[in-house]
Amino acid sequence: FHLGGDTYVHMLMRHSEDVMIFNLVGDLVGGKTCDSIIRDFRSLLASGTRNFVINFSNVRLVNSQGINCLIGAKTTVDLVGGNLVLCCLERRNLSTLYKLRLPEVFAVADDLPAALESLGDIPQPTLRVDQ
Repeated sequence: FHLGGDTYVHMLMRHSEDVMIFNLVGDLVGGKTCDSIIRDFRSLLASGTRNFVINFSNVRLVNSQGINCLIGAKTTVDLVGGNLVLCCLERRNLSTLYKLRLPEVFAVADDLPAALESLGDIPQPTLRVDQ
């Protein structure tokens, strides 16, 4: 996705058991990428996916628009009882989240295996089928 200037972010998705992993590459600075992320979350939620990880191992920068995008994704997931974990944040991006007190909002893991493990510890919502 081209976000203007020389800033790009690519989004690669893959399933790992019952978890959708978003591997972001580049800078998360808003624009069309955020629209696409929210659209993808809604589509995946509609198809039944409830557990998500956003992997930041290849993200250099997250600005205020990128943070708004993350909050939008979190809100979208929370509305249907899903779970979202952020992982592999560089020190400066993690510092920004702490300054904004967002670790109180987001589950944050050091690496992808820890993120996947934390989702295994989250109780899954029970679907009730009325007769």
